[in-house]
Amino acid sequence: MAVPQNPLERVTLRNPIHFLALGFGSGLLHPAPGTWGSLVGVIVGALLLPWLGAKTFFILTALCFFLGIWLCERTSHDMGVHDHGSIVWDEIVAVGVVGGAASVLILVHHCVCNLPSV
Repeated sequence: MAVPQNPLERVTLRNPIHFLALGFGSGLLHPAPGTWGSLVGVIVGALLLPWLGAKTFFILTALCFFLGIWLCERTSHDMGVHDHGSIVWDEIVAVGVVGGAASVLILVHHCVCNLPSV
């Protein structure tokens, strides 16, 4: 049996590793699969942050970051291509990282701006 030339023919959404690395399938959308992955990150973050709370959300984001290293490496290996554009787990997690950083900056700004005058 011949090995498929198209890297996308080497992965399937039925494989949970590929399913996650491909952003629940959003990485297969064109044009701009990374943008679609970022949109998924915004939606997932908007749903999870209020439900989990900030501390748990940040812990989950960190765990997803480290899980993503393994997911993306495995999927890249299965595709036979390094960092294929359809692998968008990193975009999804990046939205959580940026959201977390923005939340911390807003909190710091709020604390600093509400200091009593001397």
